[in-house]
Amino acid sequence: MAYYGYSTQTPAVYTEWVKCLCNNTELEHAIDVIDKMKREDIRPSLHTYMPVIHAAIGLGHPDVALQYFEEGKETYLRLSRGAEDLPEHLRPLIVRVLRCAAYAGSYEIVKTTWDLAVNKQKYMPDEGLCYYVLNVAAQQGDPTLGLDVIRTIGAQGLPYKEAHFSALVEAYAATEDWKSTLRIFHVMRKAGVIPRRNTAQSMLAKFAMDPEAVHAARNALRKLSEEKQADVVAFNLLIHSYANNGDYDSAMGLFDTLKEQNIAFDSDTVDSLLDACIHAKRYDEGAAIYRKYVDGEHIKATPRTLSKMVALACTQDDYEDAFTYLEETKAMKMVPLRGTYYRLIKKLASCNDTRLESAIQEMKACGYEISTFMREHLEKHSKQESEEEASTSTPAVASNGL
Repeated sequence: MAYYGYSTQTPAVYTEWVKCLCNNTELEHAIDVIDKMKREDIRPSLHTYMPVIHAAIGLGHPDVALQYFEEGKETYLRLSRGAEDLPEHLRPLIVRVLRCAAYAGSYEIVKTTWDLAVNKQKYMPDEGLCYYVLNVAAQQGDPTLGLDVIRTIGAQGLPYKEAHFSALVEAYAATEDWKSTLRIFHVMRKAGVIPRRNTAQSMLAKFAMDPEAVHAARNALRKLSEEKQADVVAFNLLIHSYANNGDYDSAMGLFDTLKEQNIAFDSDTVDSLLDACIHAKRYDEGAAIYRKYVDGEHIKATPRTLSKMVALACTQDDYEDAFTYLEETKAMKMVPLRGTYYRLIKKLASCNDTRLESAIQEMKACGYEISTFMREHLEKHSKQESEEEASTSTPAVASNGL
């Protein structure tokens, strides 16, 4: 073109150059071209920036997309006198940047673009995008962003789901505001969503590492009880945490509080109490809990509950009741959990019980494979047994030789 007297140093030529590079996914080269334009005092237009924004989104670079979105918007507003925003057909572009940032887990960009798209432009994001933003809020411990997403879901009339609130629980738990965290279970029920054991899963690791956090959460639960906002899931969570931390008395004490408040408990409550008995090796207490609340009060036995009874029986020297609970599981037409067999097989191996091989075959019949860890455990005990037999037979041989 220069040969025929036409200048190639024009915004239109550079824009086409940028488009070609972006079509070939040469994003860095396209950015270099825009930088070259600025150095040569050739002003890029909004059309120059658009291919870069789309390419950055497609390649998963939300930081680049946001940077050039803001530059493109600033350029457009400067050149279009009286304009206060981008053309209406280009405004949803910020939502694409938000989605890209949410997929990439880019927290700061998610916050910025969420505010622009939802709070300022009043764009209504779809449920999938809301879920991704909730996950970012959970990972970064930002309950303010999480609450904003929950409100947006409700404002659109979308149904609340357990996954929405579990992310909010994780966000609040990171702040150690236990009262607000535990109140979520009460709010869920009011919203028509049943909180479950998995809803509070993110809190278990925190409580396992920090026993003091469990006591702080119990104090928060006490205040919620006074406000009639305590939920059984919160009690189950703390009982289970006390059990894992080996605090049997606190676990049982909290269960007494639950009963005093006439809060209906469930199989998860019983499972948490049995966890406390397993850690404390209190078989009689655990068996009494099972008989009273599962057999006596019509809480339905589950494979998990019966698995815990097998594990509890295996904490004792006399573990015959473990077989009773295993047979009870099968009599109820339930498949015993993998952990049921693992705990029983380990006990049989350590006691050199002749029923070991039968238990292994039964486990395989249920579709469970012997893990590497379990195989090593069995080989270890088999080796110990062989060494013990050899050591007891050696004196006899020596005696015969004499």
